[in-house]
Amino acid sequence: MKVSVIVATTGRRAITRRAIRSVLAQDFPSGEYELILVLDGCKEPSWCAAERHNANCRFVALPQPRLGQAASINAGLRLASGELALFLDDDILCPPELVSQHVAAHSRHPGRLAFGPILTSEESSRGLATQWIRNRNDSCFHQLTLQHATPETASQGWCFSFANPNTSAPRNLLLSAGALDESFWRFNDTEFGFRLWKHGLRFIYLPDAAVSHVLEESIAELVRKHACEEGHAEVRLCRKHSEYRQFTVLGGLSCERTARIARRRLLISVCKLAEAILAPVTSMANAFRRVPFLRRAGLRLISIRFMAHFFRGAIDECGSWKAFQREFAQRLPVLAYHRVGQPQPGEWHALTLPTQRLEGHLRWLKRTGWHSITSAQWAAWLESGSSLPEKPILLTFDDGFADNVANAFPLLLRYGLGALTAVVTTRIGDRNRWDSEAGLPEFQLMSAADIRTWTARGMEFASHSRSHSHLPKLPESELAMEIAVSRSELATVAGVEIDNFVFPYGEYDDRVCDAVSHHYKLAFTLDGGLNGLGAPLRMRRILISQSDTPLDLWFYTMFGWSPLNALRRKLTLKP
Repeated sequence: MKVSVIVATTGRRAITRRAIRSVLAQDFPSGEYELILVLDGCKEPSWCAAERHNANCRFVALPQPRLGQAASINAGLRLASGELALFLDDDILCPPELVSQHVAAHSRHPGRLAFGPILTSEESSRGLATQWIRNRNDSCFHQLTLQHATPETASQGWCFSFANPNTSAPRNLLLSAGALDESFWRFNDTEFGFRLWKHGLRFIYLPDAAVSHVLEESIAELVRKHACEEGHAEVRLCRKHSEYRQFTVLGGLSCERTARIARRRLLISVCKLAEAILAPVTSMANAFRRVPFLRRAGLRLISIRFMAHFFRGAIDECGSWKAFQREFAQRLPVLAYHRVGQPQPGEWHALTLPTQRLEGHLRWLKRTGWHSITSAQWAAWLESGSSLPEKPILLTFDDGFADNVANAFPLLLRYGLGALTAVVTTRIGDRNRWDSEAGLPEFQLMSAADIRTWTARGMEFASHSRSHSHLPKLPESELAMEIAVSRSELATVAGVEIDNFVFPYGEYDDRVCDAVSHHYKLAFTLDGGLNGLGAPLRMRRILISQSDTPLDLWFYTMFGWSPLNALRRKLTLKP
């Protein structure tokens, strides 16, 4: 037997019978494929015997208690005898050539997982819920088709992976990987696909092997049941696979602008009240959906309600808003200082901060309850959600000025704070000649002994390249030297591993970030704002200048920018 087609159903009669007939009408040799219908929590319907009697291929109906989709698929896998397992749902209509297309793909690319598009059927219900799902899902497959125009193009993603309908893979491979996790009532497909991807299985996309999905969901089912279940499952997925955290949308309550985050939090906190108001408005828009304005408004309201219930489900899974925040919605301000000491005429406004001003900043941070963390602590939170102190903050000092050894570091120790210092490795013990070339004053830089001494006292160090060059302008060979070699040079001096990179001048592009990603866990820009879950290679930092006051710091740490600083710039005063 070459192929086992597995369909799980909860007993929806009309559409299930049509789905079964589309499987039985395949143009594949009838003796080389079988159909296994797993009846989850229902008895075998009367029509099933007739269809089985008229079927040309082997047709098995397997009743079982209501255990969920994952358990149904696993039961089908255990019963199957085909070399390949192809999964469909009871509301999927497939073309006659579907099995042949999957088999052909596996003959060309053995040992892969093959999947094709799942497009919304024109026979679906005509409501806004169907239109919303069509906009959400069909566009993803259309985009994937544009990126991978031929079946021979392997997909680099996993998000449309195993246990979705229209997916096939070698059965023994799936069983040996442990099959689906039956504790996942929802997202069991994504969990298993991600697990397979982690273990080296690669996927292939079949753009021509499309199936039709007949949708019957109501708006209430979509936003109240499905969204909430997805929120619960998303949290559990992140906890089971920490690598998935970089893909999760749960960081949306920490990575966006403060005003938008505040609106989302308010909506989630009053979810029941908002639902009482928005539900009838959405129903009215659905009733008059032929009016373009009302159709657009209705779709927007569905998105708002779906988001609120999704995050409500995630928060319930965590146990409370505070628990959710600790695990997924931390916001980290990173302050970027340079030299600390006596300002010199003609220097850049952010190059030097008077010692007394830095002490005022540190005193304010300590008094208002901010706790400095290390870059390693933040990287660990990004990777696994490990515990962080309340109100975490990260302080950085660029260029490695020797004056900081005398003026900044003792103050940090006095106030119980740490910092990350970025060092230009070929200028250790030298001077900041890149600034003098731009007409700015030169200053002495830290020596190798300074770096070793302060590493032993708990300060962190990061690579700031070898020569403080404009990285986006460099050819590949020089870029590799600036990024990779500087890491090994600094590690040799400091005697510890170096996991952080600070972009010179804050300049970067996709090519530079890709090169950095091979050597470092975190990379720091000079883009303003706060940091949340995601973007470890584009960490935002707030550039501190000579005129910044504790009130500026309050704005920086709360919102990622200061209106006072913006006003000073608008009035053309020195910022």
